[in-house]
Amino acid sequence: MSKTIKKLIKKSFIVWCYLEDAIAPFCAKLTGKYIVNALTPVSKSNVRRSLIIYISEPFSGRLSRKHTNEREVLTMAEALTDIGFVVDVMDYRNPFSFSLSNYDLIIGFGDPFERVFYEEDNRAVKIFYATGASQAIHCYSEVERIRDVARSKGVRLTPKRVLDRVWPCSEILSDAVISVTDGWARSTFEIHHSKVFSVPVTSLSNLDKDNFDLHEKKKNHFVWFGSRGAIHKGLDLCLEAVKNRNDLVLHICGSVIEEKDFFSAFREELEMPNVVYHGFIDVNSDEMKHVMNQASFVLLPSCSEGCATSVLTCMSWGCIPVVTPQCGISFSGRVEIKDLSVQAVYSAIEKCLSLDSSMYYQLMHQSREWVEEFHSIEMYKDELKKALLNILASTYVGRGEFIEG
Repeated sequence: MSKTIKKLIKKSFIVWCYLEDAIAPFCAKLTGKYIVNALTPVSKSNVRRSLIIYISEPFSGRLSRKHTNEREVLTMAEALTDIGFVVDVMDYRNPFSFSLSNYDLIIGFGDPFERVFYEEDNRAVKIFYATGASQAIHCYSEVERIRDVARSKGVRLTPKRVLDRVWPCSEILSDAVISVTDGWARSTFEIHHSKVFSVPVTSLSNLDKDNFDLHEKKKNHFVWFGSRGAIHKGLDLCLEAVKNRNDLVLHICGSVIEEKDFFSAFREELEMPNVVYHGFIDVNSDEMKHVMNQASFVLLPSCSEGCATSVLTCMSWGCIPVVTPQCGISFSGRVEIKDLSVQAVYSAIEKCLSLDSSMYYQLMHQSREWVEEFHSIEMYKDELKKALLNILASTYVGRGEFIEG
């Protein structure tokens, strides 16, 4: 293949566009790299270079507003630019190996990030960006839940969120860790690491809050809002806790039907008259507004999260969080689920029902306001820049003394 064609492929399909997973490995192999220049072209050789290893789709302008990580990675690139770095972005799913030794700072996760630790000449500041708990603890937590269900239900379900790839060097040998919570998940990294910083994950905020009346909500309506991994996220505990409770309504938002083993094992519970199964819901849809107009509490007895963005999303609609410590929700008005048991969920529900009218409405308003104040994209950027500057101030930068740009 001629150099001209090769250069054209790189410019047209890699530097400026996101390629679907099926195409990306092929093009990466042709060009040797799958790296997107995020914001500014490199105009001189002595610039400080940074590489984000995360998701690359948003840099093509493809924003779905279905997950907070899209605008967070864009903001991460802005933050690095603000402090004087040229920014490149590599997709964390890139399967190909090539040297990344020309970077001064690398932040991210995934196989490409893990491979950096095998480059003897790589002197970059390496920052592991942790979107969840330490991998070993994350995996053990789900397996323990599967064991608990096997004991109580007599059926062994398959893991849904156990990781098939692990990155031990990334977690332990990085110069620092940035965690998306200051709670439980952060503590799982402090076992091995002294430099762990926190940033507040953002939420998919309720865009229609000015036309949304919290007084229309029903105090006995709860919502479980989750993604893949019903056992991991404690849906079984919620179903058992509301069994024979016709005074309660549990809304289920998530594609549970796709988890065939769970759906089969808990079919009877899912078909209870006080359980409303909505399936997957677009957070920007009228159906989302309909559910949020009814539910007063978001219920998530998860065994392992970074910070549960699904809970933050519901909180932006005024739902009061009813969560385990593992959910990473630091809102002082949360109702805590003490442990991963049916009784603990039941007790938390009873606490919700016992709230007097004044406290009930106060917590709904505070829940919404708290998300807007502490989980905004502006707060994320400010805290991320602080963390980066703290890390750089105490860590050797390969190409000279670091000076904020």
